[in-house]
Amino acid sequence: MEVYKVNNIGATADYQEYKASLRDRRGRCGKLRDAIISHNPPSALASDLDESLNEYLMFHGTNPQAAKSIIETDFRIPKSNTHGAVYGPGIYVAETNTKSHMYCAPNDRGWVPILVVRTLLGEIHNTVDENPNGSALERGANNGDYDSVCGDRRNLRYNFSGWREFIVYNHAAAVAEW
Repeated sequence: MEVYKVNNIGATADYQEYKASLRDRRGRCGKLRDAIISHNPPSALASDLDESLNEYLMFHGTNPQAAKSIIETDFRIPKSNTHGAVYGPGIYVAETNTKSHMYCAPNDRGWVPILVVRTLLGEIHNTVDENPNGSALERGANNGDYDSVCGDRRNLRYNFSGWREFIVYNHAAAVAEW
């Protein structure tokens, strides 16, 4: 295992600008009924998370080429989807590395990249639908009804069940930290 601190000045500036606009727009955001598993990281990792905006460290699994691109440039909202995008086109993060691992592809050494991502969830729309309308969810976020979606699949039996994943629809709502 190798761990690297990411220092992408441009992506961090975009994130901070988005955070300020979210604070101005929302003030304080509602909490999920069930706490996010990764809500209390060691202070050495992130002592300045703002839980009033639902800001958390989350996990993002991907392939080596995409991880390199995210680290060097920024996240982008995909135009096409490798993994189906059941909740619409967005940046998918998870509260557990186990869920993120499902989306990884190994490098030539057999290692898989999992990014630790500072994420602003803002106002969260929770859905437990097995087959949600991804276009409608994206539209709700883009219209400002909410800022992110929690796809809660913990009570489903199939189709990537057993986990929650979170989707943000603005690339500036997530920045790779590790």
